[in-house]
Amino acid sequence: MSLTILIPLLLITYATTAIIENRLVVRLSTTLLGLQLVFLIAFNIANWLGRDGFNNTVIAHLKYLLDWGTLIRFWPIAILTLAALLFSLLGLAFLERRIIKTSINTSSVFRTFITLIAPSTLLILLALNPLTQDLAAIAKTRSLERQYQISEHETKLQIIAPPIGSISPEKKFDFVIIFAESLEATFFDEKWFPGLMSSTNRLIQDRGLRHQGIKDLTLSNWTDSGLTAATCGLSMTVDFTEASKTKLSAQKIAARKASSTLRGETCIGDILHSDGYQLAFIGGSEFGWESKERLFRQQGFDRFFGEKEIQSQQQSPKPTTTWGVYDDTLFDTTLNIIKQRNQRSPQGLVVLTVDTHTPGYPSPKCVNLTYLDLGDKLLDAAHCADHLISGLISEIIQAESTKDTVIFLISDHLYPGELKSEGKSIPRQQRENMFAVFNSRLPLDKQQLIPPRIATSLDVAPTILAHLGYDIKTLNFGRNISEIAPTLAETYGLQKLSLNIVNLRNKLRAYWKQELLNAETD
Repeated sequence: MSLTILIPLLLITYATTAIIENRLVVRLSTTLLGLQLVFLIAFNIANWLGRDGFNNTVIAHLKYLLDWGTLIRFWPIAILTLAALLFSLLGLAFLERRIIKTSINTSSVFRTFITLIAPSTLLILLALNPLTQDLAAIAKTRSLERQYQISEHETKLQIIAPPIGSISPEKKFDFVIIFAESLEATFFDEKWFPGLMSSTNRLIQDRGLRHQGIKDLTLSNWTDSGLTAATCGLSMTVDFTEASKTKLSAQKIAARKASSTLRGETCIGDILHSDGYQLAFIGGSEFGWESKERLFRQQGFDRFFGEKEIQSQQQSPKPTTTWGVYDDTLFDTTLNIIKQRNQRSPQGLVVLTVDTHTPGYPSPKCVNLTYLDLGDKLLDAAHCADHLISGLISEIIQAESTKDTVIFLISDHLYPGELKSEGKSIPRQQRENMFAVFNSRLPLDKQQLIPPRIATSLDVAPTILAHLGYDIKTLNFGRNISEIAPTLAETYGLQKLSLNIVNLRNKLRAYWKQELLNAETD
């Protein structure tokens, strides 16, 4: 129900309780109205964070906001939230006292009718609250996950996560992976957004190639989960206590030192690190930095550049957004790191952008660069990203010292909210992630035959390795989509895979834990 309809209905319904003489009923009505207001405030915070109501993305964001350092960074929204809650609750307490003291002469029949109808209406309106609706949708999905099972035969590890086998290339090339925040393939579609990403589109057509059909799945549709899927071929699982995180991290690191082909825990960094790559992660945002650093440190990354490290390299502090440093500063740092590379070892950089995070933050270098003068910050930020990303890629491939570097442009996940073009909503089923490659090391015949696939972010991981020259077919749940073997999405269908990905991930975790126990008893 629209908030413009819901809020007046709430107030009108509550106002009628002035007719009621029963204090218990008045207080029940006050409690229901208070819950409505708290739910509305919570929903609007969720919508601000993720632009798509209350979902997994919001839950992940809220987890980081519980940290004091991050909460201070978002102090305006924190203060507004507390002020709204305080104002609402104090206002309700005041109204309740006034209503209890108010006496309106009406017939006993009408008073009885209002006594019954007011709380009932408030309860119905609570059920229609957008937060209640989103929570119900999450519960329904969980119920479907339990009911809609892949058969035991289909969940055999040989099928869902075959043993990892990869053959290293004779020559190893430097690489840069640009994970572009929420910059899905839809933004590059001239049909929906003509001229928005024209520079990068021309670069892909002239110097690169692109995989089409990459969808999001449950537990891969926010940044941390998208990075996990695209570098490990795994859906993300969350450990809620610091103790379990520390223990699990130690176990993973120990296991990876012993093997780089452990199903369920091996990521692309493990394979590349064991092949002598020097790996670095560069991210402009401190938001959720700890979990990102943990993810890549476990994979063998040994250099990390967050907002603090990037700012420390500047002659004077650079401007920032709520989420972190702007992408123009991020890319300047990236180029500096590339120029300072260790010539004795191949280098790999993973770069995570910030500017296209909701609601959009165009870099200072793009102050005069807007998209069609629409006044849309998100599209302006995307148009700025086109300028910055194409500039970074061009500079890398045109320089003599880096001309052979393999470059990937990948969206970390779909834009979380609704996308509109000329006032028309773009159907969700038509939207997909961006996955473009420059200087691919795939055999030429495979480069020329890359059809659209039914694939997911899980399939990005082994495909990255394939473009670096590795002979690899699978990595955990991921399939190399430059090969003809079907992806899990093609085998089971997107809906069935989406509903079962949590169960499959848990099965793989159980297998891995048993392997650790077996290793300890040997």
